[in-house]
Amino acid sequence: MVKFKHRKPMDPLEKLLTPTIYGNTPTFLAVPRARDKRDLKGADVAIIGGGYQSFGENPWRTDLGLTFYSQGERTFEILDPMLLRKASVKYSGFLPELNIDVFEHIRLVDYGDVTGISPIITREDWVRAVQRTVEKISEVLEAGCIPITIESSMYAVAKAMAERSKGSIGIITLDAHGDNACPPPYVGWVDPVSTLEKVDMEKFVLIGMRGPRNFKEQLDWYQKRGSHVYTYKDIKERGINAVIQEAVKIAYKGTENVLLNIDFDVLDLSVAPGLDEPLGIMMEDLLTVTLRIGEKGFAAFNIEWIPKPTAALYHIVTWTTLYLLAGLAMGRRKLR
Repeated sequence: MVKFKHRKPMDPLEKLLTPTIYGNTPTFLAVPRARDKRDLKGADVAIIGGGYQSFGENPWRTDLGLTFYSQGERTFEILDPMLLRKASVKYSGFLPELNIDVFEHIRLVDYGDVTGISPIITREDWVRAVQRTVEKISEVLEAGCIPITIESSMYAVAKAMAERSKGSIGIITLDAHGDNACPPPYVGWVDPVSTLEKVDMEKFVLIGMRGPRNFKEQLDWYQKRGSHVYTYKDIKERGINAVIQEAVKIAYKGTENVLLNIDFDVLDLSVAPGLDEPLGIMMEDLLTVTLRIGEKGFAAFNIEWIPKPTAALYHIVTWTTLYLLAGLAMGRRKLR
């Protein structure tokens, strides 16, 4: 069982006390390392990397063969759990603008990465990789912790939760794209998630959909299932506060658990290099949303992939996670 000690700013860096996952990879935000299920006891939240980073490739994307070319340079686009952890350690948990230190209230551990299969080539590879992810997430849930998954399969997150939920599940996802049924051969994570028995698609909320990389069939698909989609126009006309207030009412009403998923292309391309869609929300909007959802309480959070991530995006993801946990701490404090 790990021992929790309030972390002061810069302590891990200045005193060389940063726990590691492997090699020179620190834990996320320099929190304690949970090596097995026993170390999850007493934790509130556990970080999980989505897959083993074999040969620098992300197993969740190799099956799609996605390769980007930027200025003649061949690049592979992933939100790397290792690089995210390294970028995070310069931060503490104190947010002066909210006058709260996350680590005074939330006991966070890093549960390492899923031992995945890379590359994923066959259907059998994908099934085995999903099952390993479900098993690791289930270990976190069984310990009474909230899982935060980095670059994972949202289907695996929802499946693990559905297998343990007695009631229905709501989902809030922030994304520029529908990620659902559309003309072949395109299939997103929403399709298989919608088939899970406990997932209520009328409690499914998509915030930030916009742009010509979507198909009309995708919007029609959501409307037929009674799901709720807030486009750029909705956010512009109504404001992010009104949108998230309504989204929370929809997703939480009558559900046992609510899952949060963020694809960071929901942000406007002006926010950071690597983002590729205009008319997105700004960073302030994103932190407003995550703080509100954290305050309401959530059952799991999945950090989705980013095309060609840069240093700025890793810091954005870290801030987003801290605001979500700050909201969680604020919500629990009010309940007490």
